[in-house]
Amino acid sequence: MSKLKIALLDDISYSRCFSEYVSHKKNDFMDVQIFTGLDSIRQYLADNVINILLVGQDMVNDIAGCRQIKKIIVLSEGDSVCEYSEYP
Repeated sequence: MSKLKIALLDDISYSRCFSEYVSHKKNDFMDVQIFTGLDSIRQYLADNVINILLVGQDMVNDIAGCRQIKKIIVLSEGDSVCEYSEYP
């Protein structure tokens, strides 16, 4: 069984906190990747598929529509619910 690939694309402060949390919760069924810029995630997607991408609302439009990303979840403070209604 292959691992579920989860990625985070957001600013560096949130990414650092998330990676610390994930490193303490090791899981053999998940592979978590952290990206802080569009260039690095685009390079990764050239040869890989991401099952779930957690992305900040400021970068979602730049990465939306990529076929190598199966599901996109937009990170927000709760004030963008209507604006990104196509994403959970």
